[in-house]
Amino acid sequence: MFDRNFNRNDSRFLKAIILGDRTKISRTLKERFKRTGTIHFFAISGLHMGIIWLFFFILLRILRVPYKLSYILSSSLLLIYTTAIPLRPSVLRANIMIFVFSLMAFLERESLSLNTLGMAGFISLIVHPLWLFDHGFILSYLATGGILLFYPPLFNFFKTKFVNFNKYIISPMIVSFSAQISVFPYILYHFKYLSLISIISNLILTPFLTLTIISSFIFVLFYPFPFFIKEGIKGFIFLSKDILFYLNTALSSFKFSCVYVKKVSSLIFFIYPLVIFSGFLLNSKARDV
Repeated sequence: MFDRNFNRNDSRFLKAIILGDRTKISRTLKERFKRTGTIHFFAISGLHMGIIWLFFFILLRILRVPYKLSYILSSSLLLIYTTAIPLRPSVLRANIMIFVFSLMAFLERESLSLNTLGMAGFISLIVHPLWLFDHGFILSYLATGGILLFYPPLFNFFKTKFVNFNKYIISPMIVSFSAQISVFPYILYHFKYLSLISIISNLILTPFLTLTIISSFIFVLFYPFPFFIKEGIKGFIFLSKDILFYLNTALSSFKFSCVYVKKVSSLIFFIYPLVIFSGFLLNSKARDV
């Protein structure tokens, strides 16, 4: 479908973010997203699964499906969608967590995020024990765990009296920062690079990735419909995708957007957690004074 309606490069990009097929993405494009700290856009992860779940949820609500039932049906549709893409650690983790959160919402029960993350990891390793040594598995759980641990105290510290500013600026930045500080030592040690603008890049680029994913799903749904409808949706896909690429290229062109290192000591895994823990401890004591 994508190959018949889009040029080769656009088709490869759309198949990467929708079907998880990133094998044919050009090295140049990968390098640009790597420099901005958004290379995870090409790996179907919790971000993608959350966007797709939200798409199903909104669609069901438009069709006037009851609110609580929409949670379960959206998660079920997400599971069906997952059967069409490669099963990777981040995909299984996101599915388990979203299903548990939806089930708790349906039952009107409180969900425990860290417990759910631990359960997802346990089930994932039963399904595929060797994932324990997989970069994708480790980064997925480090990033998610970091968000769950660091987001609440950081948001409480930085939030302002302006609700919309907190919701659309402060909150996304803290989510990105929480994930970045959690994966920082692992990426630096194993991949020998660090994006210095990843927090800003994710804040700027994620909305356009969201629009591209949602419009691509709408295109698939309306594919059997008349020509002019499909062409209108294609135009929106091109617009959101082109803006995404343009902004990413501009951000990646900054001289110090990314730094590369030749060697990193394994001591970073001992020193870095101590620094993070000390920072939170000092901040906690300062606020108590």
